Order: sequence, then structure tokens, then C-alpha cells
Amino acid sequence: AVGLLHKSLLDEFKHALVWGSSVKVSPTICGLKHVLHDEDVIQIVKMTQAEKVRAAAGKKTGQTLAGTNIKLDPKAQKAK
Repeated sequence: AVGLLHKSLLDEFKHALVWGSSVKVSPTICGLKHVLHDEDVIQIVKMTQAEKVRAAAGKKTGQTLAGTNIKLDPKAQKAK
């Protein structure tokens, strides 16, 4: 349903709250793959700016010094 509304929503989509017959308890937090029934109501929740940056940067692996882009050698960290 999100893709039918606007394609730019797919990039910013976080989750949707769904009320209706397609969920056991109303409202329920659902993802993009949830199948809606007729007359279901959805509320789309978009990512905040900080969440967009975090999603673009990827998972943090502990390979850099906190607050900088200075790369650390993991083997040197274990030696300390």
C-alpha cells in the first residue's frame, strides 16, 4: 500500500500502524510486506533525519574512534 501512495515514502518508511481486520490487535506495528484487508486503516511512520543517517552509514562495527572517522586496528585494541 505504501508503494501505491508515493515511491519516495519507500525510502523514508520506518513502520506502519494498522487498524482493521488484517491484524489481531488494533493498532499493530507492521512492515512493508503486511497484506492489508479491505477497509483497513494505516498510519505511516517515517524515519527521522538521525535514523536516515544511521541507515545510510550502515551498522557500526567498532572499527573507528568514537565521534571521529579515525580507523582503529582491532588487533592493536586486543593487545591493550
